[in-house]
Amino acid sequence: QSGVGVKHGNIVTLSGYIKANSVSSPSGSLKIGGFPDTVPNVDGNQGSISYNSYIWDSGQTRSLTGNFIKNSTTAWIYKRTPGSVGDAAPDLADNAVLHFGASYLLN
Repeated sequence: QSGVGVKHGNIVTLSGYIKANSVSSPSGSLKIGGFPDTVPNVDGNQGSISYNSYIWDSGQTRSLTGNFIKNSTTAWIYKRTPGSVGDAAPDLADNAVLHFGASYLLN
């Protein structure tokens, strides 16, 4: 796993990837954390997150979405299917890779 965070004034921009070498009976939600600055508790400052994944659910590329958690340095990751959004962890496979880009406002 690797990532970079850059702060430009009051905007935080993130880029990175995460690799799951081995998984066993994954369930529930996924989240990533350790961002360089706390997401403020202000509506509209949560910004945006873009994910791209592969080797997810036996080689299927998944459409993922997510959101930052207010007052934290963490974001949720969800699986997007036509008409719904759900937990992404059950589809996680060995050697799955998640690339992400994100940005959010501090004030």
